[in-house]
Amino acid sequence: MHEDRRLYPRLDCHLDINLKPGLGIIDLDGVTPLGELIGIPAISKNFSLNGLCIKIGCRALKKKDRVYLTINTPTEVRPIELESEVAWSSEDEIGVNFINVNTFDELRLRGCFEFFRDVYILQETAHILL
Repeated sequence: MHEDRRLYPRLDCHLDINLKPGLGIIDLDGVTPLGELIGIPAISKNFSLNGLCIKIGCRALKKKDRVYLTINTPTEVRPIELESEVAWSSEDEIGVNFINVNTFDELRLRGCFEFFRDVYILQETAHILL
């Protein structure tokens, strides 16, 4: 049986993300130079307090690549901007860990996580009652 080694639980949720490649990433498969400059739109598959799984069409990102994320959340007026590092990649998804997160953004991430956790609990409760 597979043992989950994650420090933080993950919740399935779809957050709108804009991803910008960090230094050293010179050629993203299928992404124009303008796309690299203004960012690549993507959607999260799941979310935790220390990272995301992101559905993405390009396949050039690999483990240890640095990427900059702009995350739009339902709990914040302004997007959360974070530096992250690719932990793993597959054909159409990447897993990233947030790095260098300041206290303010950590609190904003926690608020978003608690929002989705509470929505999940309400859905499960409603399902049981029906």
